[in-house]
Amino acid sequence: MDLPVDVLLRPAGEAVRRIALALIEAASSAERRLGDADDAEALHDFRVALRRLRSHLRVWREPLRGVVRRKDRRRLGDLQDRTGAGRDAEVALAWVGAQLEGLAAEHRPGADWLGERLRSRQSAALAHVDARVRGRFRSLAGDLTARLAIWTVERDLREEAVDDRFGAALASSAREQGAALGELLGGLDASSPAARLHATRLAAKRLRYTVEPARPYAEPAREVVRCCRQLQDLLGDLNDCANLAELLDAAIAATATERADRVRELLRAGFPDRARREGWFTEWPGLLELAAALAAQRGELLAELESGWLGGREELSTALRDLDAALAPGAQSDEEIERKFLLRALPPLAGRVSESLEIEQGWLPGDRLRERVRVIREAGEARYLRCLKLGRGERRFELEEATSQEVFSGLWPLTRGCRLHKRRHRVPEGELVWEVDEFLDRELALAEVELPAVGHPLELPAWLEPLVVREVTGEAGFSGSELGR
Repeated sequence: MDLPVDVLLRPAGEAVRRIALALIEAASSAERRLGDADDAEALHDFRVALRRLRSHLRVWREPLRGVVRRKDRRRLGDLQDRTGAGRDAEVALAWVGAQLEGLAAEHRPGADWLGERLRSRQSAALAHVDARVRGRFRSLAGDLTARLAIWTVERDLREEAVDDRFGAALASSAREQGAALGELLGGLDASSPAARLHATRLAAKRLRYTVEPARPYAEPAREVVRCCRQLQDLLGDLNDCANLAELLDAAIAATATERADRVRELLRAGFPDRARREGWFTEWPGLLELAAALAAQRGELLAELESGWLGGREELSTALRDLDAALAPGAQSDEEIERKFLLRALPPLAGRVSESLEIEQGWLPGDRLRERVRVIREAGEARYLRCLKLGRGERRFELEEATSQEVFSGLWPLTRGCRLHKRRHRVPEGELVWEVDEFLDRELALAEVELPAVGHPLELPAWLEPLVVREVTGEAGFSGSELGR
């Protein structure tokens, strides 16, 4: 999503419009791919883009009042419903295909019968999408874009100014949604009906979509999104199981009816032997085998939900608190209190690391001011940052902001001769988080920890202490730019 780097500081009315425009463009891009028969992910991507847009317009109803109408949200919901049959058939086909290898020969006819039925349903649904949905979406997208692109503000300057930053509004929304999600999770158990599980999934999805625009600019937003995605995927798999169970119920009834009709036709036509053979043959064994496999899969998913999520999840609660603190007015402190240690080797990190990032950074030429540019890569995504650090030793001041790939690419050649390449492992330890840097361009390992205040008591963790050579906080040669040279 291409947004201004200071989007969290922009007025909420402007920011939510910019995000909506970006979401409309993403949906339009996916819609154009629907005409490509070889693009297997086009329908899925289009549906996801519609969901994101619809969720955004719903969450930010108040800032968009008078611009986005209830009728617009209803029309988006209708478009999403009209694409559901094709996607459901696609998911069911993929599941049946995954079961084929484990089926015995006598069970294959039932699976093949169901697969053929699903393929017919999918083809009919895709034809329906192509004929009706695309034109309606294009009309709605054009209309919404025209309204959202113009932002008119009227303010009474005699009134006291209020904090209308998007970051503050996002923090408030995430707080409310997080509380609602926690209440839903607290009321779940393994016997909860599918409708309750589905409502919880929608709440997780809505929170994730709300927080996602803040990911490049607020570190805790990434953890909130990660937790919501995990919960959403788990509940989504359970929802797929519920849909597949209904599909198999209907398939068992349908095959019995179809088989009976064929037997009657053969008897009426005077072919009793063929009717007898037709009566012996049935797809039921295969369909019942698929039903048993589905029940086992659902049991495993419920066990995972019960062990990992019921009663709440501390990581999500912590990330939401951290996000609230990061987006609160005045929360963006420029002060950094950090201690650094030289290591003789990389410590054993198995089971301790909360995340690992690959970092390349370089410093622009300068005497008193050395600006740093950095790219952070994680899970196939890249974030680009610019930074100035002032001071030396334990207490320093840091000014950092996100930037675009284009700006980074333009500045990177100027850093030649002063660069670092490292892998950073984040290791929680009590109330602190240690960052262990494994340098990829030299034989070097460092550990850093950020402290809440100067003089804060610090005890080296047992897993780290044996490998510490000495503390190098403020020591010449160990600042980032010095190591880069």
